[in-house]
Amino acid sequence: MEVVQFLMAQKQWSQAKVALEGWLKKRPAELDGRLLLARILALTGRASEAATLMEESRAICDTDARYAAWLNAAFDLATETEKESEFIKIEQLRLMPKTGESWDAIRLGRLLAIADIAGNAQLDAEAEEIVVSALRDATLGPEMRMELELRQLDLIQRQKGREKELETQLKSCLLYTSPSPR
Repeated sequence: MEVVQFLMAQKQWSQAKVALEGWLKKRPAELDGRLLLARILALTGRASEAATLMEESRAICDTDARYAAWLNAAFDLATETEKESEFIKIEQLRLMPKTGESWDAIRLGRLLAIADIAGNAQLDAEAEEIVVSALRDATLGPEMRMELELRQLDLIQRQKGREKELETQLKSCLLYTSPSPR
């Protein structure tokens, strides 16, 4: 890997690609190497191959850390092609429960990771749409609903001119979390 990184620093893309492909043959489930190879492919004008590799790499994201690494790399590639919003929407749709599926902590965590990436890229409308669309789901549990509502409050707070809406949402959250009178 050090050799590949050195070759990349020297912008010797074809040599880095060959070295990395050889290294990955022995480690097909190595996520970091796959992400690096996708980056090299994108830098050398092979965007469709990079996209295919990213799609295949998503399948081996079996932990939150691996998914976060994949998400950051995939978003960087989407940014280079100016398709950030499209990428966010596609990934959001992948994570939304299909008929018969339900929300779980992993799905919600990944959805919030997408909202975070969108928010950090100042794609506030996209970040808020992720949260709002999840909140529309009637199968969402109360703890997950509260987590999403708090995230929505944060997103609204970051935007100027939405103070009245923030106040309304905050009151709604407070009513939702207040213990019911006996």
